[in-house]
Amino acid sequence: MSHRTWSRAKGPCRRSLVLVGALVVAIYPGVAAAAVAGANSGSAETPCGSWPMFQGDAGRTADACSSITSSNVATLVPAWFEPTSGAVSATPTVVGGTVYDGDSTGMYYALNQQTGAAAWTFNTVGSQSCYIDQPAPYTDQHSTGFGEITSSADVENVGGASTAFVGAGGSLFAINATTGACLWAQDTDPANPTSAVEIESSPVVDTAVNPPEVLVGNDDNSSPGIAVTGLMAFNAETGELLWKYEPERDLTLTPAEFGGSDALTLSCGDGVADATYCNSTNIPDLAPNSTDYADACGDVWSSPALNPTFKDPAGTNSFEGSGSKPAGWYRKQITASGLASKDGLAIFGTGNCAADPTPATAVAHGDYVDNQTVFALDPVTGVRVWNFVEPYNQYDNNSNEPGAGDDDFGSSPMLASVPSSSVPASKCAGSRDATSLVVQGSKSGYAYGLCQSTGAEIWQVQVAQPGQLSPSLIGSVGGVLGSGALGVSNGRPTAFFTSSIPLPFAGDGVSLSGHGSSGDCSDLTQEEETLLPLCPDLSLFSNPTRLLSLRAVDAATGAVVWKAPAVPTYAAATYTNGVVFDPETTAFGVAAYDADTGTPLWAFPLGASPASAAAIVGNSVFLGSGESEGTIEGVTLPPEANGIWSFSTASTES
Repeated sequence: MSHRTWSRAKGPCRRSLVLVGALVVAIYPGVAAAAVAGANSGSAETPCGSWPMFQGDAGRTADACSSITSSNVATLVPAWFEPTSGAVSATPTVVGGTVYDGDSTGMYYALNQQTGAAAWTFNTVGSQSCYIDQPAPYTDQHSTGFGEITSSADVENVGGASTAFVGAGGSLFAINATTGACLWAQDTDPANPTSAVEIESSPVVDTAVNPPEVLVGNDDNSSPGIAVTGLMAFNAETGELLWKYEPERDLTLTPAEFGGSDALTLSCGDGVADATYCNSTNIPDLAPNSTDYADACGDVWSSPALNPTFKDPAGTNSFEGSGSKPAGWYRKQITASGLASKDGLAIFGTGNCAADPTPATAVAHGDYVDNQTVFALDPVTGVRVWNFVEPYNQYDNNSNEPGAGDDDFGSSPMLASVPSSSVPASKCAGSRDATSLVVQGSKSGYAYGLCQSTGAEIWQVQVAQPGQLSPSLIGSVGGVLGSGALGVSNGRPTAFFTSSIPLPFAGDGVSLSGHGSSGDCSDLTQEEETLLPLCPDLSLFSNPTRLLSLRAVDAATGAVVWKAPAVPTYAAATYTNGVVFDPETTAFGVAAYDADTGTPLWAFPLGASPASAAAIVGNSVFLGSGESEGTIEGVTLPPEANGIWSFSTASTES
C-alpha cells in the first residue's frame, strides 16, 4: 500500500447527503469563507501520548492532552497521508505509536504514527474463523447504510494483550492490536445474517468490572420489523455475550435467563432468574420476541459514555416517559440485592421511534418510549438506573411523519464536571453528586444538561437548526449530528457543538402552532410566505445565526458563550488547550477556532468530505477523510481523496 509523507515545515446518524451540504455551501458562500479563514471539564482526562477511543476517553469529552495551543496551531502542516480503499468516516485511535482506523469497504488499518506506513491490515468483510457461536469460516453480510466501518475502535490492554475492539458491519471484532490477528468476533444479529443491522456505535471497554466488558450499541437504520436492537455487553476476553438491553420495552437479555446462547428470547435483566412479573403470561410477546414488535424505537448509534466510579443508588428505579406507563413496564431493582454497588454507569442515546404508521403503533406494542431518549444503565446487570426522554418541541411533534420526526440522540453523551454552585439544588434533588452532568445534543438542534445521578434536566438550549425533510424523504440532515467536545472557555467548563445541514423550513419539518389543521402553514399570510412553496421556520427571524454556526455553551448553565460562523458538518468537535477543531464536511476541509472567542485560527483543505473528528496526540492531529454515499465498481461516491491524515506543528514534541 502506498502512502505519502511530507517533511515537517517550520513556522474533527446520522449522516446524509453530501450533495445537499454542497448546495448549502453554495447558497451561503460568505459564511463558508469566513469559517475557512484563517483545565479538563470532563470526568476522565485524555492521557498524554494516546487517543485510545472515540472522543479520547470514556467520558467522551474530546479534551486532548497535547502541546497544541492557540499560539502554535497555525503552524500545523501535513506530516503524511495514507490513501485507503474506501471513505474513512470513523475517527482514528492512537495508542503505542500506532494509528488505527477503518474504511467504508471494511478494511481496517494499523499505521505507524510517525510515517503512516501500514503495520497490518484486517478485512472485516472477509471469511473469518474467530466468530463465537458461528460455523467457521463465517462472513459478515449485513447491509450497512453508510459503509462497513463508521465507528471508532477502543484499543485497550485486556488479558495482557493490547486489543482493538472494532465495530464493522453488524459485527464486533476483537483484534490483536500488535499482530492484526482476530481474537474473537460476534454477529449482533445472528438470526438474520443479511439484515440491515449494523454497528455505528463506537465501543467502550469497562475494565473496572470483572470480567472486563465491551459496551456497544447496534441499530437497524430505523427500519421497523427488522430486528431487536439496543446496547450490549460482551466479555472483553472471551467474547461471551453478558447482557443486552432493549430500550423499546425496557428489557434486558441475561445468560442465566436465556440459556447462555445468543437466542432472541428476552428476560427482565433484574438479576433474578425467575422474576415474578417477567414471564410470557404477563408480557405476551416476551418469549417469542417477534420482529412484528420491533418498531425501531431502540436503535443505538450513539457511542456509550462510561463513568467507572459511579455508585448506583439502592432500591428500585422510576418511570421516566412522555405519557402513561406502557403495559409492559414495571419497577426493577437497580442491583440484584437492592443495595448500592460501586460498578459504574453506562450512558447512551437512542434514535427516534419509527413505528409504522404512527407512534400509536409503538404504544400498542407496549414500547417503552416513543421519542429519542438518553438511558443510563448498571454495567454489571444491564438494568436501567434512569432515563431522559427528549421533550416534544416544534421539530419532533409532527403528526405528518412516522415517529414524529427524525430527531435522534445520535451524538454521544459527554460527562462534565461543573461547579456545584452553578447547579440549583432543586434541579438535582436527591443527587449523589450535583457537580457531574451529562451533556447531550439532539438532531432537533437542542442540547441538554442532565444530572448524572438522576437524569433530571438541568438546562436546555437550542444550538443548531434541524434539517427535517418531508414524508417522501424521511430523515433529518441537521441539528447536532456530530458529538460535542468539553473544554474551557474564559475560565468556565464549556461544551462546543458543531451543527449539521440546516433546512429552514416548516410544514413537514416544523409544526407551527395555530397554523393549519396540522401546523402545515396552509393559512400563512402573503408576507409570511416569502419562501414558498417551502414553509419557513419563522423562529429563525429572531435567531438566524443558528443556521450555520459553531457554538460554545456553558456546561453548567446552558448559556451560549459565543457563536462563530461555520459550515455544516457531520463530524464531532475536539478541544485542546484553548483550541476547538471542527472538521468541515461540506467544505472538504478542517478548521480550528479560539475557544475563548470563536475566532478562526487555522484551516486546511482535504480534497474530501470529512465525517471523522480530529484525534490529537502530542503535537499531532489525525483524522480520516471521505464520506461514502455508495460505490460503483468499488469506487466510492462522490469520488474523493479517501484516507487518513496526520498533521504536526513545528514543535518536535510528540
